[in-house]
Amino acid sequence: MDIRTKILTDQDEIAEVIGICAEAFHDQRCNDPAVIQEFSEKFSVRACFVAACTEDEVVGFAAFYCNDTVNFTAFISMIVVRSIYHLRGGGLRFSARLRKFAGITE
Repeated sequence: MDIRTKILTDQDEIAEVIGICAEAFHDQRCNDPAVIQEFSEKFSVRACFVAACTEDEVVGFAAFYCNDTVNFTAFISMIVVRSIYHLRGGGLRFSARLRKFAGITE
């Protein structure tokens, strides 16, 4: 399975990806249109939002903040991998792509 990553900044695209992945939220109270809308608004303005996709569909997403200009640290807000990709290597491949994206070589 080939995983591609794409940075999204459009609030509607972010909301669509979150909605697709919402079934995999640990806290299912977040699987609510109002909460998804709130997340997408916040992530589109303040976060780096990365969608993970195969050629055909969304695998998951990550949202993180890289705006600490004092300590130069990042904060991961959410990483979600859809349930159908659990135990199939999708999460590991996405994690590897995120590390590459962030410049982490370890």
